[in-house]
Parts: sequence; structure tokens; C-alpha cells
Amino acid sequence: MKRVWILVTVFLGSLLALSSLAPALAGNPSFFAPVTDPAGIAVSRFVLLVTHPYWTNPREILSIDDLGHVTLFATLPDRVSTDLPSEELIAISPGLGGFPAGFVYVTQGKNIMQVSPSGSSVTLFATIPSLPPSHNGITFDHVGTFGYDMIVTAGTSAHTTGASGEIWRVNSAGVATLIATVPGCPTPITCPILEGVEVAPLSFAPYGGQIIVTSENTGEVLAVSASGVVTPITTLPAWGPEDVRFIPSDPCNFGRSGGMFFDSLYDANAVWKFPQSDFVGLGGSALIPDEYTHTIRLLTSTGGGITVTTFQTGLPGLQEGSTIVDCTVPSPSPVPVGGTFHAVDNFELLSPWLAVIGLVGCILTTAVVMRKRRP
Repeated sequence: MKRVWILVTVFLGSLLALSSLAPALAGNPSFFAPVTDPAGIAVSRFVLLVTHPYWTNPREILSIDDLGHVTLFATLPDRVSTDLPSEELIAISPGLGGFPAGFVYVTQGKNIMQVSPSGSSVTLFATIPSLPPSHNGITFDHVGTFGYDMIVTAGTSAHTTGASGEIWRVNSAGVATLIATVPGCPTPITCPILEGVEVAPLSFAPYGGQIIVTSENTGEVLAVSASGVVTPITTLPAWGPEDVRFIPSDPCNFGRSGGMFFDSLYDANAVWKFPQSDFVGLGGSALIPDEYTHTIRLLTSTGGGITVTTFQTGLPGLQEGSTIVDCTVPSPSPVPVGGTFHAVDNFELLSPWLAVIGLVGCILTTAVVMRKRRP
């Protein structure tokens, strides 16, 4: 009987050890933090920032630490009532192209605001007079095709018949240069709302190094070259593609949050997260969150073209903004304002190896016990 209990104990111990090694299946979203009307969202290795609310003043940036604690990071200038509701999108400087690392930039209509890493200073960085009051996308060129400049897109041009979408680059001195326009439209409902934007990694052939931008109401995903050539990649369901986020080749979580990709669900008043294990082997592909169908699509390069597949469905809210951790991008400080960063400790890093050692130990111990008890 004792021999049976020994075998049962070893079996259960082995299952426990192996459970720490088994990766999660793709698409494992879960709640991360409560935020009222979240809109823009940006993350580095050590800080996650969210703009809110969508409908009213005051305009705020919230800081969320890696355990989901929410605090006020900075207060932005109020908006006039005719500019509300407003989506104010956000990006964190990676410290390239002369931009100081860790500074935060937010689109507020025609203005781009600069926020210090501590959140204590909010100043006007640049003005692009043709930008509409809301939905203006912002990112940084991490590849170099656009001189590591800031990239800004014109958002709610659908408010004006015949208006064109615009893609701009802004250097570290705040000088804006128009890269390209997307043709206008016969009716407001079919005008381009250029919102989600990122520069594709060079591996994203045949559009490597180009700006990838989504047009929310028309469903288009477009590539924009450094010379201003606009090329349609694919068309998704209208009033859908809200954002574009490339999966880094070196995936990692935001501290001990258990999340690598973060999604702001504004009608659910929440930020949700996806773990690093969901993206293993997907480096270089692009995630396209779709606001109204609660879906995330995956764009993957085949070398000569792009395939579109469904990554996730059934999210419990309308996706307004998204962000993904890229651990190859430097961050200025491991301690964000408004919360304590919890670094991954040695035990967490070693736990897979400890599981292997534990499993081997269980097997060897069993072998010794069984040998001693053999008649």
C-alpha cells in the first residue's frame, strides 16, 4: 500500500512541476485595471499610461503599475465643449531621433502635448493646424525609415465631406512635415479616419519599414512609404480597425502584471491584458483590434504578401486603444510615478528550471525507494 501512495505522490508532484512549464494557449485575455472611459494607452517595460475620459473634462493621464493600481499621472488642458467627446492618443518616447527617452506625447486636436517622465510638467510641443479635434494617432519610428521621428495621423476627417486623411512626421524640434494624404470622399461616412499607426519592422515584407495605418470607418489597412506612396494592404469590415500594434521579436510582460498586450475597453470602463505566452512565435506580425466587432485580427507577412487571420473574438467591450510591451526599447526608470514597479525576482526567473529539478528529484527518489523495497 505504501508503494501505491509513493507512486501517487510522485505522479501528482510531476503534474505540478510540468504545469509551470506548459505555455498558455493563444488568446487568453483577462481584466487588468478599472479606468473610466479609457481611450489612448501606451506602455514601456516599467510604466503603463492611459488617457481618459472620452466624454468630459478634466482631461487626464492615468498611471497603472504592474499590479493594476491606478493613480493620476498628469492633467492635460481642458477641451472646449465643441471638441468633446474626444479621443486623445498617447505615445512614450523610446529615446531615438533626438527625442528624450521616457517623455510622453499626447494628441489634443491640432496640438501635441509633451509630458515629463514624472508627469509634473505638461507643455505644448507642436501644432499642426489641419488636424481635427479628435482621433489623431501618434507613434514613434523605431525602425529608422522616417529618421526616428514622431508619426501623427489625422483622425476624424469624416466630419467634412471631401476631407482627406493626413500622415505627418514631426522631428524632435517640433517641426511637422506632411508625408502623404489619403484621398477624400463623396460623403462624410466614407471619409478616412486615420487613427491606429505604427512603423512596420523590416521583416514585414513587402511593407517593411513603411507606416501602417488603419482607417476605422472604411475598414482599410494602408501602407505609406517614406516617399509618400500610399498602398492598400487589405480591407476589413467597415467601422472596425481601430489600431495597429506589431508584436516584437523579443516578447516580454509588463513587470509582474502577467500582461504583454493591453487593450482599453472604453464602454466596459476597463483595461484588459493578454499574456506574453499568447504571442510566442508571432514576432513581426501585426495585431489589428476591431472596435465594434470585439475582434482582434492578425496580419502576417508571407514574404511576398500579407495574410489576415482572426486572433481573438468575444472581448467584453469596444476596443478604443491598444499597446504592447517591447523590451528592446529602453525605459528611463524602473519606478513609475503613482506606483511601485515590482521587478521579476530570481525565483520567478528560475522557476522553470526548479520545476525540472523537482521532477527529476521525484523520479530519482522513487527509484531509490522502490529499489530498497524490492524483495
